[in-house]
Amino acid sequence: MKIAPKKILCTVLAAAAVFAYSMPLVYAHEDEEETETTETIVPELYEGDTFTDNVLTYNKAKGGVYITACSSSTTAVNIGEEIDGYKILGIYDNAFSGCTRLRSANIADGVSYIGEAAFLGCEKLETVKLPDGITGIPDQCFAQCTSLKEIEIPESVTSVGDYAFSYCDSLGDVEIPSTVTSVGDYAFAFSTLGESLELWEGLETLGAMSYYYCRGVKTVSIPSTLESVGSLAFLGCEDLENFEVSPESEYFKETDGVLYSKDETILEIFPMGKNVTEFAVPDSVLYIPSGAFFDNPYLVTITMTDSVEAIGEAAFSNCTALRSITLSNKLTEIGGSLFCDCSSLESIEIPASVTSVGDYAFLECTSLKTVTVPDTVEAIGDYAFGFTDDEEGEFHKLDGFKLRANFDTAAKDYAKSNRISIEYLDGNKDMPYIIAICAVVGIIVTGIAAAVIVIIRKKKKTDEFYQK
Repeated sequence: MKIAPKKILCTVLAAAAVFAYSMPLVYAHEDEEETETTETIVPELYEGDTFTDNVLTYNKAKGGVYITACSSSTTAVNIGEEIDGYKILGIYDNAFSGCTRLRSANIADGVSYIGEAAFLGCEKLETVKLPDGITGIPDQCFAQCTSLKEIEIPESVTSVGDYAFSYCDSLGDVEIPSTVTSVGDYAFAFSTLGESLELWEGLETLGAMSYYYCRGVKTVSIPSTLESVGSLAFLGCEDLENFEVSPESEYFKETDGVLYSKDETILEIFPMGKNVTEFAVPDSVLYIPSGAFFDNPYLVTITMTDSVEAIGEAAFSNCTALRSITLSNKLTEIGGSLFCDCSSLESIEIPASVTSVGDYAFLECTSLKTVTVPDTVEAIGDYAFGFTDDEEGEFHKLDGFKLRANFDTAAKDYAKSNRISIEYLDGNKDMPYIIAICAVVGIIVTGIAAAVIVIIRKKKKTDEFYQK
């Protein structure tokens, strides 16, 4: 999926917010526990001890063999439980990676290991049967399998790894068993899915950007078992209109298709494809996380009360129709890239509670010509005001942009260092210094002139004396 060039920087900044994501502890679920992670142990192969059946290459290991490669001409594989008296233990990392003619893979239930990126880039692979006994679909396992549309996942699987099904253009309504409790980061990123994405009962955690820029999805159903949704999980899903939440959920709820925490103190996600022009943030909301409204092309006006205490980075980034927004007077920070590429934003009132404005906060806000910065703002980040960027990522000053602020403020320093026009609300406080300097210079010049006159007069008297 291509992203419009002007959106690239703001999209990258929003994505980067995942790694800097820091939700205030007061908003965390009280009964949330740290999840233990286990690392898959890659099996050791006997170096150089291989053989082939002209289709697959096998490498001997303790207890049997692993498939390590596939003939580039292979179109279908049926992997049994043994070969030449050796037990087939598994499919090694990258074993089928780049086998561009492979269309189907049927793997017997005795096979217990599938490695990372095992089928990466098999662009013609359409159907797969995974063996009963594997416990996870590893990282990048089926990434870039653009023709994959049917996969049989056994109930022994409990996790889907990072990027496991990313860039799968034909995936549609993949059926995942209830035994799968976790989905990794970017697991289905840039894939095309069915209109109704029904997350399954049994799922507990969604990783960051797990459905990043997925196409086709209009409705997402949240099961009662889901405890956490990773940062920017549905970022860029342009067709997404509504969330539906199981009434038994203890962690989430939905109101008018918008996803909230169960107690409505967190506005989790405003669907990118929700076609409304006005939205009022409910009074119960204390926190709006990173990317919550990202890329919504319909919203024109957003209002919020003073209940909102914090907003994550890039929360309103790329909302290109947004003209006005009322911010809470409890905000202490305008985060990085918060309004990046809000090209229709015409005015903004920065609350007096704000002490810092992050990097790129108003980058590419081409309709925003004047911003008044209160004295409370002590720090302003790079390219926060008055800049646009081109398709090469180069920054340029925005024509006609002006800051308004008092003289001895962070806004003055920002304007000076970036050579941006500024109007001082309290007058130019350089004037007293200029007047004082002029007065001193005047006194000096007057003194010098007086001294010169005295010298001339003395010389004239001397000349007259000698002439007599």
